Amino acid sequence: MGVDFFKAQLCYNFAMITTELTDYINKSRQSGMSDDAIRQALITAGWNSNDVNTALLPATPSTPSQPQYQYQTPISTQPIPQHTNSRKLLVTIVVTLVVLGTGVTAGLYFFNKKASQDLNPKPQIESNSTLPQSSESTVTPEQSANNEPPVQAPTPPANVTPKKEVNIDTTSSWKTYRNEQRKISFKYPSDAKITEIGGGITLTVSIDRQAMYTLYFLHQGRADDYSTYKVFTENKITIDGQQATERVFDSSGSGEITAGIEIKRYAGSDGFERVDGFFANFQNISDANKALPEIEAVTKTLKYF
Repeated sequence: MGVDFFKAQLCYNFAMITTELTDYINKSRQSGMSDDAIRQALITAGWNSNDVNTALLPATPSTPSQPQYQYQTPISTQPIPQHTNSRKLLVTIVVTLVVLGTGVTAGLYFFNKKASQDLNPKPQIESNSTLPQSSESTVTPEQSANNEPPVQAPTPPANVTPKKEVNIDTTSSWKTYRNEQRKISFKYPSDAKITEIGGGITLTVSIDRQAMYTLYFLHQGRADDYSTYKVFTENKITIDGQQATERVFDSSGSGEITAGIEIKRYAGSDGFERVDGFFANFQNISDANKALPEIEAVTKTLKYF
């Protein structure tokens, strides 16, 4: 689900920078997560972007005359360095050498190809000649005397064996996430980094696929009205015996695409409609469609116990 799509999920549970927020940031940094990944996970979970950005700033000593909440990042007064003429000359020389190298390589390729064709000319076939057939043929004495063509022996039919479908369980080597309090579990790729964000009604689990995308699992997330979104595709699938809905949509109108699988909707204890599901953000529909098989594979491992 897009960043704008997630903003309402947990924001009513957190209104300022808390010890829980700073502890999560410190632990995530120690685990190797980048500040951008931490920022996106927190904003997606509903934290205020200003609070998140302030909490991510490096700690600086406070003074009596300047309270900590008024801290501003110093702005550099140094001018932005400009490219020097020598660097432009170097770039020009490199580009020229690349163009010349490409031209020489192409010339050598076509020269060698032409020389190979001259040394190995293709055999010419006369228009009235008969193409050779199978060496297995039968010629009768009468046909030989009358210069009749030989009788071609029939070719036995080839034995064609249909390809068999191979069903490989790609999730057998995946790791398992299990939450005893929420009574849920699911599998995820072993190379992914997983982070749990809780503390309120909504549980958000971030499954970081590194350079590919980040998949989010929401348990008791705030449900949304898809009639206000631009939905590109919508399909029904079965997850743990329940009918789920798989969608690719634009929730904000900004062009950011969300691929998600909504597993079920239900009334929450706070009176709001709640939802369980997996969601991920992409730059375009093509990337979203490419990731859908893996998102669906993760979703199909979800279990309630």
